[in-house]
Amino acid sequence: MNKEELEKFLKEKGVSLIIGAYGEEAGCEGLVQEIIESPEGTFTRFVGCSYLFKGFPRVDYVEALAVPKKLLNVAMSLANTFIGRMLILSFLLFPKWTFKKYIVKFLGYYRSVCYGVLIRMAKPEEKFRISVREIRRTANIIIDRYFPKTKFKLDANIFFHFLKDSISFFLDYDFAYNARLQDILPLIDKKALKKNPIKEIKRVYEIYKERELCFPEKVKNLDGLMLFLRFSKPALRLVVDFLLELDFDKIKLDEADYYFCLRRHTYKFKGKTLEERKKEKAIIDKEKGHNIPNIVFKPPEKNEPIRQQK
Repeated sequence: MNKEELEKFLKEKGVSLIIGAYGEEAGCEGLVQEIIESPEGTFTRFVGCSYLFKGFPRVDYVEALAVPKKLLNVAMSLANTFIGRMLILSFLLFPKWTFKKYIVKFLGYYRSVCYGVLIRMAKPEEKFRISVREIRRTANIIIDRYFPKTKFKLDANIFFHFLKDSISFFLDYDFAYNARLQDILPLIDKKALKKNPIKEIKRVYEIYKERELCFPEKVKNLDGLMLFLRFSKPALRLVVDFLLELDFDKIKLDEADYYFCLRRHTYKFKGKTLEERKKEKAIIDKEKGHNIPNIVFKPPEKNEPIRQQK
């Protein structure tokens, strides 16, 4: 039975199959036992696993978020081009003029394109993951502090809150992105950040680059942001205030979060290799008495066309 046939069979039986629930390797699929709604948020219980997965990994939402995510990636890619660097320079020289003419214009375009996609994902605050709720709480404080509603004719406050909502959905529905932030942000030493912000941010950024194994183009895009922070004191102050406000205890990977990272080969969670983490998983599974169904899909026949998952 191949992937499509199994998914169809399980759907007819009323059973949900989550592709890649435990990682990116083959055999990492999870069968949903139940979805739990509680005051602490939404959780998914997988068959044979004692750990609860925070949220519910909806594939349709992840796919719908591709357009908003792509626009942000394009914007960051442009920052690394000659024109982008000139724009950064002009922002440093004429921050108010550049902000109004380019940044707010982009945010307005971004909002008009993505509003229809994101509005249907809206949900109460308590339904977000704990780590995402903390990022949203901090973002609300910083946005209202730096972009009050009455200061700008082009209401930057509305645009940045919309951008915050966009990023929140990326993190909430795409565990791979959220887990990376949970792994890397708590490494920041707040005392060192206050003393020498650029040095501390660069130190943690270098750790991230060493751990990231899948998105070299995104790492390159972040180089433009690092350059911007190095030469823009207002932007650096905003980022530092954001990081100082964050409660890292609510951001960091807890025991359950880390368990769902153990078979992900695209990133070195906690600086450990995939083989090291797989050994940890074997020990945990034995101690917890896990009996997770091993679902392995039949490879396509030699002359059978490979069909893409819809």
